[in-house]
Amino acid sequence: MLESFLQVAGTSLLHFRYFDKRPLECIKNHLCTFLISESGIPIAYGHLDKEPGSDTRKSTIWLGIAVSENQKGRGWGMKMMEALLSFAAKNKLDVIRLSVDKDNYNAISLYKKHGFIPDGEGEHIQFFKLILNS
Repeated sequence: MLESFLQVAGTSLLHFRYFDKRPLECIKNHLCTFLISESGIPIAYGHLDKEPGSDTRKSTIWLGIAVSENQKGRGWGMKMMEALLSFAAKNKLDVIRLSVDKDNYNAISLYKKHGFIPDGEGEHIQFFKLILNS
């Protein structure tokens, strides 16, 4: 299903480069990987990815979301975010981080709506974090 999503995602992959330098098998190390499909066609992807560390609660957890190009603006990003944050809450994660292209205004708006706050920046990317448990 993931391969199918990457084939139909279109220009969405210009902003979602997670698999550019990673094999698909990297999802084995994710805390969770979700795909939303409609009529058997994958239309949205999301994950929570843990950086190596001994304790999940103390590791850096990275969030990634992508919605297929022809499905943008239909609420799938919101649904995926809700699923990922529900998983994070159930698993008592403390902090979630993400990076986003500075010109990906729709994604930035989605992240801010869910309480993510700026946490640094690079030349073309902005980092955000969400503190869940303090």
